[in-house]
Amino acid sequence: MKNFTDYAEKAISRFGLSGYNNLAREIGVTKCVMSQFRHNKATPSDETFLKIVELAGMPKEEALIDLNLWRSKDKPELQKVWQRLSKMIGCYAAPLLFLLNIPFAAPILLSSFVIYYVYLKARKIDAEA
Repeated sequence: MKNFTDYAEKAISRFGLSGYNNLAREIGVTKCVMSQFRHNKATPSDETFLKIVELAGMPKEEALIDLNLWRSKDKPELQKVWQRLSKMIGCYAAPLLFLLNIPFAAPILLSSFVIYYVYLKARKIDAEA
């Protein structure tokens, strides 16, 4: 799990901002609010955090899971759910995201899903007959 600073510093670095104050201005929050985020005294809203994530160029799905992990720090049962989702994203989505970044892999992946879908439909029809 990444923390707020990981996302913020990536955004600052990627956009050549001079620091957290400029990041705060870029995403439309005050310096005080940014300080609260940095020191774990507050968590950003989904919308505010997604602005940082977009600036950082990081995956939104992973970032929203991290955000909900931070929010659930005082709720162990809820945090377990978010941790499981985090592992699922890591295990299943990462290879797909990697493949989708390879130009020739996307059509292959899409056609594989189509073939599998047709196969499942055919099995369902056979089972009904």
